[in-house]
Amino acid sequence: MDTIELSKKLISFKTTKDNLEEMKSCLEFVDAFFPSKEFYKFGFEKQGKPTLYVSTQETKEPKIMFLVHLDVVEGEEKQFTAREEGDRLYGRGSCDMKAQAAFCMTILKTVPKDKSVAVAFTFDEEQGGMLGAEPLSELVKPSFIICPDARYSLVVKEKGVMRLRVTASGKAAHGAYPWQGENAIENLIEAFLKIRKQFSDVSEKDNWKATYNLGLINGGEAPNKIPDNAELVLDIRYTEHDNPDELLQKISSVSDKISVERIEFTPSVTVDTESEIFKKFEKAVLTEFSEKPEKYFANGSRDTKWFSKQGVPFGIIGPKGGEPHSVDEWVSISSIKELETVFKKFVLENA
Repeated sequence: MDTIELSKKLISFKTTKDNLEEMKSCLEFVDAFFPSKEFYKFGFEKQGKPTLYVSTQETKEPKIMFLVHLDVVEGEEKQFTAREEGDRLYGRGSCDMKAQAAFCMTILKTVPKDKSVAVAFTFDEEQGGMLGAEPLSELVKPSFIICPDARYSLVVKEKGVMRLRVTASGKAAHGAYPWQGENAIENLIEAFLKIRKQFSDVSEKDNWKATYNLGLINGGEAPNKIPDNAELVLDIRYTEHDNPDELLQKISSVSDKISVERIEFTPSVTVDTESEIFKKFEKAVLTEFSEKPEKYFANGSRDTKWFSKQGVPFGIIGPKGGEPHSVDEWVSISSIKELETVFKKFVLENA
């Protein structure tokens, strides 16, 4: 099975966040791809989410480890049947990041066993990595990580993530008698409008600053009942120049009608571009790729953030592709093949 056919097989697994059975089936397929007599493997589960580590040698300290995730966001049924159109492979997870997982599997299976190489497969990246990459980062310590999870750009910085649950209180009453109650939804809306003012405007060209997304909101039980509770969840991304504690304090102080809980936090990441191994990786990328990729400040985050906390150096760059998380998600077939060739050469020379 070549890399493209392998990509199609991985895409066929509906490994969305709550589909633990499909995750298990996908894991079993990947596990079976690497014969136990030829590879060192271990895995674990956390809250039902599996993680698998496969290595050419019996070590938890490989010289190079590929870090990939096999979970995907929700998609339409048709997206789990991959299709080729010219140089594009369409399907859920095609560029984020099952095609990358496929070429990492191919590389690991074909490199000589005297090379110290591993691949880690997680199923929790889209939810933050707390159930996969975070515990894995405490179990393995590679000398260098390659994470092919970016669109043909060499990532040198990533924003940190802070997710906040903002809860507003009120007083319940019948909707026909608003003077007898206090509307928690209105309190929440008023607080949010003040929270929004804590952030600067951003654009495609001016975005390296703290941003927010109002992703979830909930409140009310019936149209004729004044709600006494309402909440929203903010997804905040911040740079190395922002102080997340100060930002949290500012948000918490906009209204005495709300409480703010930090439900997720990961620090911003700056890649150690001066490390010897990263310089080798950068040179390989800049000289071997058919087009010179640009260095990139990433607004999103990846599972490498957990290994960064452990002091492990890494490089992030992925294939050409587009529309991740959308109905038209695609990856360039020629770009996948190019990365496989370049990364395999890098492994042979440095592992």
